[in-house]
Amino acid sequence: MKRTQKKEVVASLLEKIGRGADIYFLDIHGIDGVAMQSFRDSCFRGMVSCILVKNKILLKTFEVGEIVPQNQIEILKGILIGSTMILFGNGSNKPALLLKQFYAKHGKDKPILKAAYVQERFFMGKDQLDVLQYLKSKEELVIDILNTLRSPWNRLVHILRSVGSYYLFILKQIKKS
Repeated sequence: MKRTQKKEVVASLLEKIGRGADIYFLDIHGIDGVAMQSFRDSCFRGMVSCILVKNKILLKTFEVGEIVPQNQIEILKGILIGSTMILFGNGSNKPALLLKQFYAKHGKDKPILKAAYVQERFFMGKDQLDVLQYLKSKEELVIDILNTLRSPWNRLVHILRSVGSYYLFILKQIKKS
């Protein structure tokens, strides 16, 4: 691969990562072609972007783009060993759910989750998949907070309406009398 091609790949990766996408690092060593194609199809249907990229280019992307703090670059170097596929998810738990569904459907534990960089922190290892599966995105948390705040107001308005209609009923009865 020529230097200009590498720069284009780095720029493309920076664009995807810059959009705030969550990044999942998968170990694809030992996965057969049929399973890999099935996994890619699952990613496509789930609207999760997956790409294979050389570890050195991916590390360079993280260093150039200053995506993670310098002290976490060492963690990244430990992750980027062997065959690595990366998934980009717009919602924090989309790739995790996709992996869990793939494991259940095919009865295999590959591709293996090496790590995930979600909401500016690393989650290391396959055992973190359960945590990532239930992790809510920032947008989902804001919606939950707004719904929680809105609920008491809705009850208050409902009570006031029912009390108001009760007094209106009493006034009508007095007027008739």
